[in-house]
Amino acid sequence: GTGTGTGTGTGTGTGTGTGTGTATDATAPTITNITISNADGSTVTVGSKTVITDISKRPTLKFHSDEAGTLELFALTNANCTFTADGATPITTNAMNSGNNTVSLYPMSSSSTTVNRCWFESKDSTGNKNGPYSTNEFYVDGDEPELSSVVVNNGSANATSLTFELDLNGLTDTGFGVTSYLVKYADNASGSFTAPSTPSSGDSAWNAVTLDSSNNMLNITDNASGLSDNATVKAYVWLKDQVGLVSESSKTDTIFLLADTNPPILTDALVKDVGTTTDNASMTNSTTVTIKITANDNTSTTGASSTGMKYVLATDNSTYTNSYVATTIGDNATLFDSLVTSGMIQSPTWATDNTTTVNFTFSDNSSGTKTVSVWVADAGKTFAGDNGTHADNVTRTIFLDVIPPTDNITATGSYGTDNLTAVDNTTFTTTSSVSITFNYLDDDNGSNVYQYVLYEAASDNSTAESTFLSAVTAAQHTDNITKITTDNRAGF
Repeated sequence: GTGTGTGTGTGTGTGTGTGTGTATDATAPTITNITISNADGSTVTVGSKTVITDISKRPTLKFHSDEAGTLELFALTNANCTFTADGATPITTNAMNSGNNTVSLYPMSSSSTTVNRCWFESKDSTGNKNGPYSTNEFYVDGDEPELSSVVVNNGSANATSLTFELDLNGLTDTGFGVTSYLVKYADNASGSFTAPSTPSSGDSAWNAVTLDSSNNMLNITDNASGLSDNATVKAYVWLKDQVGLVSESSKTDTIFLLADTNPPILTDALVKDVGTTTDNASMTNSTTVTIKITANDNTSTTGASSTGMKYVLATDNSTYTNSYVATTIGDNATLFDSLVTSGMIQSPTWATDNTTTVNFTFSDNSSGTKTVSVWVADAGKTFAGDNGTHADNVTRTIFLDVIPPTDNITATGSYGTDNLTAVDNTTFTTTSSVSITFNYLDDDNGSNVYQYVLYEAASDNSTAESTFLSAVTAAQHTDNITKITTDNRAGF
């Protein structure tokens, strides 16, 4: 059999799709807080100039970035201002972190005239740039001053004084120039030299000097101390420039210091009352007096050193005799130095007229006659005298008076002697001038002259209205009574 069939169908469908897209970064890094300095963050100011003084001469750039990326030099930058990764090779880009950054730049030349200012841009990984940014203007001086040679006393073999003449040759500084020098000394008395330490920039012993820009040498006179006789002396010299850099190593020269066998000459010693400053005062009310000494260092012996005046020994201790000072102290350097340390032996400044002054305090502060003996020694620690067992001294006396006088005023104030009736202690008078009698006695039984001040008090004896009339010195009578006549405050 045969069969035929027909059919119809309908269908419906739904589809879902997902995709991934990339956003574009159009914001460049922003840099703030830009500084240029030494590695430790410091700078030196010379006038209005900011100077980088690191010995490496590599300025340190510090800044903050809100995005990581690279730092690129800008076309306006100084040719010396470049980056470096290894400190030896200059490059134009440098990695940049997000946050605070510290970049050590490529070494730059020292110069007091070359103005530096670094310009740069910030760039992120997609190429967005920001800037240009720049540092402040700055200068670089990282080279220490240099000295070629030192010559002591024109190259003489021997010295007879601790005052040395030094020729400093070949002074150079590529930056802001030499401003100071410092000299230290050592001798080989112990068998060898002990080299002194390099001074710091802030050492108080630096000596200022002004050099002409075309002058690279300097002649100076310098005073040494604490050196041994009959020993070779070595002078060590350093330089400092205007930004505070100190020469890396000192230059030296040597000379042989002859012994100071010339004892100084003590001429005079005057005791001065501190209150009146009177020379050779006969009395004082102060337990401390000033002594003015005149002495000079002897230069009579040929071939011996003259080290100059330096020391003063003043005492009221009777155990200090000329022999004791010459031998016990003068022949014992350790004892001498200990007395200097304690202040028993003083080291005052001596003037060009061969004088000096020292203060001396009496060991006994009670009233009475005080005796003070004075000895002097030069910088070679040789006392004035015969350079043997005898030391020369000057001895002075002064009366110390620390007790005030006593008085018995029998008529004061409105009381007095009526000059018309000559009645003592009258309560009134018809004359404008009265006599007032003082009965006084000093602790030394009246051997001195004294000063009196009279004044008229107010009616209520208040000192506020007291007016000093005069200061008068009266000769003391043998009965210790002095009569003084004075007018009143109004001049009557």
